[in-house]
Amino acid sequence: MTESTMTYVEIDATPIGIKKTFKVAESMGNQRRAMEIMRTSAQADLDQDKAEGQVASTQGILDAMSAQLALMDTYVDYIVKTLGLTKLQLGWTEKASGADVSFFALDIAGKVLGITQEGATEDDQKSDAE
Repeated sequence: MTESTMTYVEIDATPIGIKKTFKVAESMGNQRRAMEIMRTSAQADLDQDKAEGQVASTQGILDAMSAQLALMDTYVDYIVKTLGLTKLQLGWTEKASGADVSFFALDIAGKVLGITQEGATEDDQKSDAE
């Protein structure tokens, strides 16, 4: 595929405080990184579900904190690499909430993979509650 036939998705970065729209190529490399971030996020959710209900120990708490810090770094690294953020723009990720950064990273991945994240339907919300 030549540069002229490459397709792009537009990413609005205002959710993390950057007033700019980025164009991200739907390249194999970007799609691979998108799948990796989604897999990492799903694994973190699974690990958290497994940890719930276990007796909290100091080591368990430290392990959970380390895992959460690593996940936060993974989200930021993904955003920086995918959008090609400058050092100044990277600073905005530090000012955004953790939830905004994680949602934004997964939103980018979804757009690169052609998965749209539209508002949850009533049926989605019911199935999540079960």
